[in-house]
Amino acid sequence: MSENKSIQNRDMPPPAANEQDDEASEDAAAAAVDVPPIQEIQHQDEKIKEEHKEEDEELIESLYGSQASLEQGPIPVHASVLRRPSAWGGPQRLDHLQDLMVQKRASMVYVQAAMERDDSREIPLQLTPSMKHVLTSARLNVLKQNAKELKKPAKLMKQIRNYFPETDHGVSIRISNLTYTAKNDPSQHEIQTVYNQSVLYDAWTFLKRLVGKAEKPKQETQNVLNDISLNFVPGKMYLILGPPASGKTSLLKAVAGRLSTAHGETIQGEVKYNGLCLEGEKNLHVQNFISYVGQLDFHAPRLTVKETFDFAFQCKSGGTHIPKELIVSEDARKFVQKLDEEDALPKHIMEHLGLEHVANTFVGNGEIRGVSGGQRRRVTIGEMMVSPTPIFCGDEISNGLDAESTYNIVSSLMYFAHVMNRTRVISLLQPSPEAVSLFDEIILLAEGQIIYAGPVDHVEDYFADLGYRAPETMDIADFCQEISTPHGACLFDPSESERDTPYTTAELADVFRSSKQFQRIKDEQKQPCEHTWTLTPTGEEDMDLTPVKLQREYANSGLRATRLNLMRNMVIWSRDKRFLIANAVKNVIMGISVGGVFYQTSSFASIYGVLFQLNLFIMLGAMTSIPEQVNDRIIFYRHTDANFYGAFSYTIGKAFSLLPQSLCDVLIFGTICYFMVGLTTSASNFFIYIALLFVFSVVMNQQLAIFTAIAENKSGVQAYSAVILLFFVVFCGFLVSPDVIPNYYMWLYWWNPLAW
Repeated sequence: MSENKSIQNRDMPPPAANEQDDEASEDAAAAAVDVPPIQEIQHQDEKIKEEHKEEDEELIESLYGSQASLEQGPIPVHASVLRRPSAWGGPQRLDHLQDLMVQKRASMVYVQAAMERDDSREIPLQLTPSMKHVLTSARLNVLKQNAKELKKPAKLMKQIRNYFPETDHGVSIRISNLTYTAKNDPSQHEIQTVYNQSVLYDAWTFLKRLVGKAEKPKQETQNVLNDISLNFVPGKMYLILGPPASGKTSLLKAVAGRLSTAHGETIQGEVKYNGLCLEGEKNLHVQNFISYVGQLDFHAPRLTVKETFDFAFQCKSGGTHIPKELIVSEDARKFVQKLDEEDALPKHIMEHLGLEHVANTFVGNGEIRGVSGGQRRRVTIGEMMVSPTPIFCGDEISNGLDAESTYNIVSSLMYFAHVMNRTRVISLLQPSPEAVSLFDEIILLAEGQIIYAGPVDHVEDYFADLGYRAPETMDIADFCQEISTPHGACLFDPSESERDTPYTTAELADVFRSSKQFQRIKDEQKQPCEHTWTLTPTGEEDMDLTPVKLQREYANSGLRATRLNLMRNMVIWSRDKRFLIANAVKNVIMGISVGGVFYQTSSFASIYGVLFQLNLFIMLGAMTSIPEQVNDRIIFYRHTDANFYGAFSYTIGKAFSLLPQSLCDVLIFGTICYFMVGLTTSASNFFIYIALLFVFSVVMNQQLAIFTAIAENKSGVQAYSAVILLFFVVFCGFLVSPDVIPNYYMWLYWWNPLAW
């Protein structure tokens, strides 16, 4: 079954050229539009607006009601704008970006109207001649299917807004003169070798510095982001583009409030959310208002897609769609109770991403069979969307997806961004022109600086004024990313520019700061936000207290978060059948081996040796099993960054989830050895023996688990564990008698759990 089956009817990219010709022949009456010369753009645009003004007013009224008009109202775009292909289309627009932009706007008008209708009647298709050019019959069939699929979640969000209007407030983000500086350590070698990564190399380098034959390299600073000023307003989609190392990820983290200063990085400037700067406010947690999706897909491979979504929903929302503090009426309480019983939001997100047919399939990874790579990428996106947030940041969400899947996901995000008044900030890797056209604005980065930020349909004209033109074979995304690279010189035409040489990156950034687009950003920052947050009540109507979700770090109490982690880890443990069977077989074989060597012994020294063998076996078992927890570390980091739970809840839940395996090991291995060796056949002695082995097993597992938090990889965990086990064995009092251990080493004996 194709992974795209459930979304194959969504807003698909335009057909190929030959298919467009066939479609044009079928809808000739609707699509035939004369294309005037490019010099007559302004004149033609104004003329068309006047000719069809009454027609457009009737169309908008039929779609949105009598209160809407071309000058004001809830519509996302004027109907007259839909005629821009007549002005912009032509041989100078071979990449058809403008046609795609108009196609998107026309689709938004139709789909939004369809989603906002409560009945099932047909949407009135009183199309003007210019709209018929874009919304052909074939495309209308696709849009009808889009509206049908999106109507149910749109209705759900509309009901939530009606009961809880305070949850509908969007969040405006304003970044002013942001500079993010990081330290560049020259001692980090570009090519890592066994020698320069060893302790011996570090010791030799230290000695050379000590005797003055080598100087400590000076750390250099680098501006990852340099003087960034941007506005992100609700209801819009923003695309971040740029060549590698241009600062795309850092900009997304700045928007999401996740820029790190743990390694000497510095942040200048400010980021405001609804007019409030949250830097230094320890009691406010912007992570609860922003969903951030990174570039990598790491999940618990033995959890199903549904279980992954359910766990994320329970952690981020506290198990309910609306916090109890916001429920003020009995009707609202019943409405929320119904949503919780149906798992409405996780279910809609799975359908929205086309994952409902693999809901009960393991997520999987490179070693465990599960969903496909593209589906796993959608799981990563959906995991952060199950808790509705006003801002979504996606870092190269197209990784692992084909162009069609990327287009489908981005188009769905676009519809909800416009209809639900949400903000979407996304970076894509080599997006298609169809995907680019779905965004409202584009932000182009180069070497940490902005060289363009503005509407997508203006970017070509902006760079054309500077002398840059895209070849016929290059699409808009590649064109934008190539401009600031050395290859960008090939795109520069001196005859179209005021200068003879191509611009450098610094010059492109300076030109943008003096442009109208940058001035628009500065002017918008001077205006008040639609909703302004405040920390204390002011009595002013335009001031809102910070939401409860922003003030509370975690949605769950510590006890509930611990229980969620415990149940999750127990499910993962119980599904690892190969590990459980192999461990049981290993315990039986080792128990029989040790019991056979010391079978029915009566020697005190032999019994002492048996106990040493038992505990040594437990230590070696812990040393081989603990490194696997390194794989969970990156999942833990991603969850804690999103405020799923605290470190204490995770640690306690993980520790308790290891108890069943420790108990199984001790019961199998310890019981076989106990009776084969011939120890006292007393129930009390047997249970004390099992209890001591069990406690020692738990202690060893937790002691060695410390290294999973500090070691770089699995090999490091094993190395640290081997050193600790060496000290335990030597200073346990079995190999070396406590009487001969020097006094300055006796603390190792008393600290040693094996000695006890």
